[in-house]
Amino acid sequence: MKKVITIIVSVLMIMTLAVSFAACNKDTGNGGNNGGNTDVTPSALDKTVSEAELQNIVGDGKLYATTIGQADLAVVNNLIVKAGVAAADYTSNNMLTADQVEDGSTVFIVVGASGKGLGGAGTDAAAELVRANAFQAKADKINIVCVHVGGSNRRGDTSDPTIRVIAGCSKVILVVEEGNSDDLFTGIANDNSIPLYEYSKSAKMLDSFKYLLGK
Repeated sequence: MKKVITIIVSVLMIMTLAVSFAACNKDTGNGGNNGGNTDVTPSALDKTVSEAELQNIVGDGKLYATTIGQADLAVVNNLIVKAGVAAADYTSNNMLTADQVEDGSTVFIVVGASGKGLGGAGTDAAAELVRANAFQAKADKINIVCVHVGGSNRRGDTSDPTIRVIAGCSKVILVVEEGNSDDLFTGIANDNSIPLYEYSKSAKMLDSFKYLLGK
């Protein structure tokens, strides 16, 4: 009888260890930084945004474009115009503030810092973070599209704090693959269940811009 009990106890212990091991492996998926949400993996490279709720996200609202970090806004302006929006039909302002954006509007925010750009605009990383936090506070009233086109040059200690804020409150994240080499954007997407699209270069974002702008 004692032998039978010993065997049963041993089997139960083995089953408990197996379940614990499986749970640990599940929790550490994708770097263990999914916040308990279903993992969000980037779509295949250079794919067009396809979520139905993102098509013509601007709708009847106004369209704005800005940069937090003072880099690469010209690249996104060029994509917006190539997508079919006349320059006169939207507002582009590198120092746009959240209180200047009407409720129900859409803002394309280019993230990633440039030391030269910050100096030229008369601002700094701390002030840009304050501006980012103000957009985050208004994210339930506006649509934020997070765009990162600068690759590794627009990452690091100066860029990443504002990236985390803006990407984390956006409706969709568009990023050049090189800028996500450490999976920062993937982790943010996982934590907040945000669609993430990666591109080999910024020009490949054009069809996604057209989709988002209803063109």
